Amino acid sequence: MNKRLIILATHGRPSQLETDIETISGTDVLQWKGMPKALLPLSSRPALSWTLDQCRHLFQDIVVVTHAHNYKYYERWATSIDLAKANVLNCGVSLGPVADIAFVRRVKGWQTGDVAILSSDYFITGATEHFWSTIAQPGSPFYFTHGFVCAPLASVNDEMEVDSTELSAIGYFSLLINHLATKVNPVRYRRPLEDAYIDFGVTLEHYLQHWSKVNDKTTTTTTATTKPSEIKIKAYARVGLMGNPSDGFYGKTMSLLISNFWAEVTLFPQPSGTTIEIIHKPIMDPNQFANMNALTLGCEQDGYDNGDRLLLACCKIIQAMKQFGTLTDKARVALENGDHHTLASLMTDNFELRRKTYGDAVVGARNLQMVEIVRRHGGHAKFSGSGGAIVVFVRDTASIKPLQWELEKGGFVFIKLTPIGSQI
Repeated sequence: MNKRLIILATHGRPSQLETDIETISGTDVLQWKGMPKALLPLSSRPALSWTLDQCRHLFQDIVVVTHAHNYKYYERWATSIDLAKANVLNCGVSLGPVADIAFVRRVKGWQTGDVAILSSDYFITGATEHFWSTIAQPGSPFYFTHGFVCAPLASVNDEMEVDSTELSAIGYFSLLINHLATKVNPVRYRRPLEDAYIDFGVTLEHYLQHWSKVNDKTTTTTTATTKPSEIKIKAYARVGLMGNPSDGFYGKTMSLLISNFWAEVTLFPQPSGTTIEIIHKPIMDPNQFANMNALTLGCEQDGYDNGDRLLLACCKIIQAMKQFGTLTDKARVALENGDHHTLASLMTDNFELRRKTYGDAVVGARNLQMVEIVRRHGGHAKFSGSGGAIVVFVRDTASIKPLQWELEKGGFVFIKLTPIGSQI
């Protein structure tokens, strides 16, 4: 029995099903908008949950790797099926299947032996359970078309990096198969016809008619309705480069708008006379949890701010705010003069001032660990906001990869920021 399984959930191109859900107007499928295809409900359970039921009989170590945009979905899903949070890895931005597997090897320390690799969109039906359990045995490398591979770890290295943002699940997996074919000679098996959920062309209509109730004992016909046009607005995230948040402090801040992350609001037209309803996105504003473990994790990681922050003397706060403002003025001059060395040093000064003002207990051990890793690689870092994330300045491009790998090894997520246009 192969003991290790990597589930790849890092392909970038939305499937036809995800596109249909995203483009349809109205609230009928609102709870599914933005949700990965692998986590859409099949007979009231996420598709990947059914697959994992079968995989747990075959594998001892199961790891899911995904990117930053979908990580929260998979993390919340994992708690509902008792998969350890440590086994859901966030690669930040995918550089293709080979690089993603190499990322898992670095973080988990896997160096030798065989590994099975499964596409997250691959739904294993009950009809093919016996076939899978028979085929997943030690022996020669093999693969299914498309979606499942078993091969030696040594045949997967981190030399191949690609832009996977436009690759579908099948196209993404084909890259992996083609790469393995240059290293080993895998045996090809035809994918069972029943395992067609991974197909790129599965539509919303087909999903509602068949896949949404594939494991139901009785079926009913469901159709999606189309409503008038909607208004969708995005607000992009900002990264604090220098200074302090002005909220409540009347301070001075230099920020950078980035396109990597955003908040989105959708307005749906309603008939005249109806009430105004605010529908929260379940993943960001959950009010239902699969079990007590999922509720506990949500409260621990994303819980409410109870206002119990460190209270400091007013004179200390006021003095610190003046110093933050001075740092911002100096940073502006450094940027205008192209003096990157001074800008980087000011970032370190900014972080140390905040650390001195609030203390290490408030700054947090994990945040300090992030900054120390950056400094070991000759970089400069400060909080990008209120904590939990930092923005990094590195001295040269050669130091980026070693820094990224050490941060990932420590359980952190590394993402290259993409600014939005000219912001001068």
